[in-house]
Amino acid sequence: MLHAVLISIPDNDRSVPGRERMRRQREAAAQALDESARRTGLPVLRWERDAAGVPVFEQGVCWSLSHKTSVAAGVVATRPVGIDVEVIEPRNPGLWEYVASAREQTLLPHRDWATFFRLWTAKEAVLKANRVGLSKLDACRLVASPTLSGAALTFEQSLWLVTFFASERILTAVAHKGAEVAWHRA
Repeated sequence: MLHAVLISIPDNDRSVPGRERMRRQREAAAQALDESARRTGLPVLRWERDAAGVPVFEQGVCWSLSHKTSVAAGVVATRPVGIDVEVIEPRNPGLWEYVASAREQTLLPHRDWATFFRLWTAKEAVLKANRVGLSKLDACRLVASPTLSGAALTFEQSLWLVTFFASERILTAVAHKGAEVAWHRA
C-alpha cells in the first residue's frame, strides 16, 4: 500500500516573498514525505538530492515530492514511485500539443483543462518515478483513455499505472507499478 500525503500551505500566496514561499513549499513537501514514511512503516530520512536535483534513494527507500504555492505532496515506497500535484487552471493552449501527441489526443475524452492536467500530472509522475526530467516527455505515452481515478502510460516499454486524487482545483497523480494508493491530508 502506498500512502500519498497532501499538506495545505496556508497563507503562502503571491504576497509572500518568493524565497520564503519556496521555503514553505519545500518544508511542507518534506513533512508530507515524513508522514508517508511513517504511515508506510519506512524510515524517515533526510530526503537528499544529488547534484542534478534527483532524489537520492537510501536504505531501500524510494521517494517523490511535488509542491505548488498552496499545497505539497509526498510519497515513499520500497520501489520506484512518482508524484505530481497541479492546480487546475487555464494555461497557454499551445501546451496541448507539447504534452499530448496526436494519437494521445484521440484517447482524451475532452479538450478541457481538467483533462489536460490528468495527462500532465500522469506524465510528470511517471517521469519522476523513472528519475528523469521533462526532456524525456516524448518517451512517456498514454496507452488508454484516462478515467477520473487513473490512467495507464508507458515509458521506455515499461507500463506504469497512475492513480489520481482530485480536491477542489487541485489534482494529484501517483505513478506506480500496480500498488493500491491511500490518500491522506495532513
